[in-house]
Amino acid sequence: MKTYLKMKIGGLAAEAKIIKREEQKWKLLGKPVVVTVGKKGSPSSRSHVQSFSMKRFPGTDHPLRLSLHEHRIAKVRPEIRAALLAYGFLRGRTYLQIENNTKSRPPWTLVIKNIKQFGVFMTSDQLIEKGYTDLSEQESALKQRFAEWIDNSGLPASLKPYAGVSSASK
Repeated sequence: MKTYLKMKIGGLAAEAKIIKREEQKWKLLGKPVVVTVGKKGSPSSRSHVQSFSMKRFPGTDHPLRLSLHEHRIAKVRPEIRAALLAYGFLRGRTYLQIENNTKSRPPWTLVIKNIKQFGVFMTSDQLIEKGYTDLSEQESALKQRFAEWIDNSGLPASLKPYAGVSSASK
């Protein structure tokens, strides 16, 4: 299942790049663009200014660019961060190996959702091999492992998922 999470991370990264490219297109509207024809510095080269005017939105950013920017920053970025944290957890990395210096609280609800979605996936034969009698046992073991991972993360209490509450009790 980690492979599916890896594919999700790649898809979200591609989405962010595409949105950023579209933002740049809309950002160029209304700014003069100098086009040089021929080799720069040669006597036959000539420059002329092509400008795109923004008749409807003079002096401001286009609403579509602002909307794209908002979507990339507020929706896609936290989703990527959560998927990367979940992927690192499932691969056995410590929190500090994944995010060494963070000032903001990770989107823990998304991290937990990704861990539940991509971390609990075994056939019945694999469950028996691992010593689990059913899927709920594996989920509870995964929750316990996540709680220990958070406790050993070195994060300040304000950045932990259960701020003010012991994560082992959750």
